[in-house]
Amino acid sequence: MSAKPLGTRSGSPSVRPAARASASAAPTKRKVATSIKRVPSRQAAPARAAAASPAARPARRAPQTKLAAPVSGPKVKAPVKQKAKPVKSAPSLGQVRAKGPTSHKFDLKSSQPVKLLAGAGAALSTARKGFAPTGSAQPSAAASARVKPTLPSAPRIIVAVVLAVVLVFGLGAAVLVNSSFFSVTGVVVNGSEHVPQQTVEQLVSVPEGSTLFNVSDEDIAAALLQNPWVSSVDIERQFPHTIVITPVERKVQAIVYLSADDIAWAVSEDSHWIAPVSLASASTGQTSTDSAEGDGGEGSSTDAEATGTTGTAASASSSNQQSIDAAVALARHAGAVLLSDVGTDVSPSSGQEVTDDTVLAGLEYAKGFSADFLSQIKEISIPSVEAISCDLESGVEVSLGKPEDIQQKEQVVRRLLEQEQGVTYINVRVADAYTFRSATV
Repeated sequence: MSAKPLGTRSGSPSVRPAARASASAAPTKRKVATSIKRVPSRQAAPARAAAASPAARPARRAPQTKLAAPVSGPKVKAPVKQKAKPVKSAPSLGQVRAKGPTSHKFDLKSSQPVKLLAGAGAALSTARKGFAPTGSAQPSAAASARVKPTLPSAPRIIVAVVLAVVLVFGLGAAVLVNSSFFSVTGVVVNGSEHVPQQTVEQLVSVPEGSTLFNVSDEDIAAALLQNPWVSSVDIERQFPHTIVITPVERKVQAIVYLSADDIAWAVSEDSHWIAPVSLASASTGQTSTDSAEGDGGEGSSTDAEATGTTGTAASASSSNQQSIDAAVALARHAGAVLLSDVGTDVSPSSGQEVTDDTVLAGLEYAKGFSADFLSQIKEISIPSVEAISCDLESGVEVSLGKPEDIQQKEQVVRRLLEQEQGVTYINVRVADAYTFRSATV
C-alpha cells in the first residue's frame, strides 16, 4: 500500500491544488484594485514624494505641535473658518432653524454676496409663525414688523368713522347755512340817544337773500362805526328770520366848552373827540336855566372875592355865563365834567384823538377823581397846565395845578371841607403844603 501525501485525499488529487491556486490569486487581485484606487495622479506624485521624504517630516510636525499648545486669552476664530462656501443643495430644517432668517452669506476673499435661494421659503414661514428655536437669537422688532400682515386696527376704524361723521356734518352745515328756511326777512334797529334809528337804518343795509348764518357781522359793524358816537355794535339773531341791531355809544368823559366858537364838544373815555353837542337842547327848560343862572351869578361873585378881580372883569365874563350854564347842565346829564376856559388854539375833529396838553391834563383830573367828588365839581378851568382849578357846587374854588398826586389832593380838600367852617378857597398845587382861606364871620 503506497503512502499518500499529507494534506490530500483520495479520489481528488487535482482539486485541492486548484483551490489553493485560486485562493492565492484572489488577494493579489484585491491588492491590485486597492493600489489602483490609491495611486495618485502623475501631477501629484512629486508633491507626495516630497511630503514623504524625511527632510519634509519635521516641517509637517511643527504646525501640529503649535496647534496642540494651549492658547491663553480669548479664542479668536480663524478667518478660514468664517469663509462661506456656496451651497449647492437646499439646507435642512435644522440648518434653517439654527441660522434664522439670514438669507445672505459673504465670501471673505471675494467680498461678494452669495444668495441662499434654497430654503428661503422655509425661513420666511418660520419667521411668520414666530418660531424661535432654543438657543437661537430672537428675530428683531423690525423684522417682525415687516412680516406682520397689515390688518385694519381699532384706532384706524375709529378715525375713519370720525372723519365720515365730520364730513357728513360739514355738508349738512353748508346746506343749512345757505338754506332759505333761515333767510332774513326782518331787521330790527334799536337807536340810542345820539344815534337815532333813522341814522342806523341809513348806515346799515342787509343784502337780499342773506340768512341768519351767512350775514356778515363785520360789515354791519363797520357801517355803524362810521358814526363817531358808536363804539361797538351788538347783533342778535332771533330765529328763524329776524336780526336785531343795537349800536353801543361811547361813554362821555368830559364836555369841552370852546368860548371862542360858543360850542361844546364831547370827549370819550379813550380821549377822542366824539362830536359837537347842542347847547340849545340843554337850556330849553326855563326852570333849569334860571337855577343855573342863579348859581352862576353867585359863583361869579365868590370867584371875584377869592381872586380879587375887579367888577369889570366879572361883568365881562357874565356875557358867556348862559352858555356855560347850558354846558354844565349838559355835562351833568351825560355824567361827565365840564372843561372850560380852553385856549383858542384847540381845534377838535370827530373821531380824532385829543392832542392838546391842557385838555389832556383836564381829562387826567376827570379820570383820577372819584365819582363822588366829581359830582361835587361844577366845572374845571384849564387855561394852562399849571393853572388848572375847579369850582365846586358849594362855591369853593380849588387851585389844582399840574395833574400830580390827584387822589392825595382830593383827600386834602375833603378833610378841609369837613373840619373847617366857611372855607372859600383851597390851594393844593402841592398836596403836602396846602393852604386855604375862610370867609370872615
